[in-house]
Amino acid sequence: MIRTLDEALRLAKLGYAMLPIAPKGKKPMIERGFLGASEDPKKIREWWRKWPKANLGLATSGLVVVDVDPVDGGPNPWAEDSRAGKVLQEAGAIARTGREHGRHFYFAGKTRNRQGVFPGVDVKSTRGLVVAPPSVHANGCAYRWECELAVPPDELPQIPPALVDSLRGQLSRSRASESARSGVDSVICKSESSVICTSVRLQEIEANNPGAIEAAIRETLPERIHTRVKCIWQLVGRLKRLDLRGPPFEFRPVIDRWYELALPNIDTKDREETRVDFADAWVSYDPEREFGAWIEAAKARPVPLGLESAPEPMQAIAKLCVELASRNQGGVFYLSCRKAGEAVGLRHTAANKVLGLLEKMGYLGVVTPGVPGKNGKATRWRWLGGKR
Repeated sequence: MIRTLDEALRLAKLGYAMLPIAPKGKKPMIERGFLGASEDPKKIREWWRKWPKANLGLATSGLVVVDVDPVDGGPNPWAEDSRAGKVLQEAGAIARTGREHGRHFYFAGKTRNRQGVFPGVDVKSTRGLVVAPPSVHANGCAYRWECELAVPPDELPQIPPALVDSLRGQLSRSRASESARSGVDSVICKSESSVICTSVRLQEIEANNPGAIEAAIRETLPERIHTRVKCIWQLVGRLKRLDLRGPPFEFRPVIDRWYELALPNIDTKDREETRVDFADAWVSYDPEREFGAWIEAAKARPVPLGLESAPEPMQAIAKLCVELASRNQGGVFYLSCRKAGEAVGLRHTAANKVLGLLEKMGYLGVVTPGVPGKNGKATRWRWLGGKR
């Protein structure tokens, strides 16, 4: 059986950007998800030394991969019967997925990522990823090449016009049907200075924490160019911490509001690209993995001034606070005593005392008090102490 690392190196040599994803899963295991994918063999070897059982992800920038899943446990009717489906056989590579009758068809090209274009049919392209052989599906079955990906990206055949027309036609019908059913195109609408919630979940959040969504938007706006994607990920993190759930398109008015306010300080003027980046961040965001990366970054920071003689756990929590503050506009961040304790190896009660002491010493200020309990929320802090 081909080793995942060997296949990753082979595909990287051809010019495909690879990344490790969760064993028997699809979630990226590196910071920034598919945006961190690489063709560098040294980096790839480092990843697989760290995660030897990782599945293999392939970034789809510059590609169009048509993902066909079975329908009702059998072959997909669109792929088997339609004229466009037969054109799939012109693909430059075909992978069998871990599900029976599942296939990935590889073409060159560029389009938007789409889910449910037809029953069981998704399109993955710019700013996305696919699971590549010899990864293992959640059901234990391995992905394998039916027609091996053996040429560089620029030598793959372009997606056939007949297939493009079929996909576009179905997308147009889907949009028309969706508009007719919903009658509206958004879950929130904006006024001159704020967002007004119209979905039930957003209304609940606004009722319990007035202005929270608008604050999340304003506090993650970029202050200079070339930080747009980083700030979008910060926005996603803020929204997730508000316990927002659902597909990313439901929050389009939120990212549109952010885009309009951010426009003076972003180098990408395309609203649609910002929407796509938001959707990709929304589905890729993993707070546990991200928090772990922040903990590691905090360890490398110097001890804040005045705390050189403090106990090591206090120094570690202070450095974590500095790290979190540096990643959020205005130095404001969320941190619970439980998370702080996990980060430095303390019980949450001890971590709570350390945070309280840092507050009394003037290093931390409470912006919004936390709510204790299983369904509570973390305290919102501002770092006030000096930094070297």
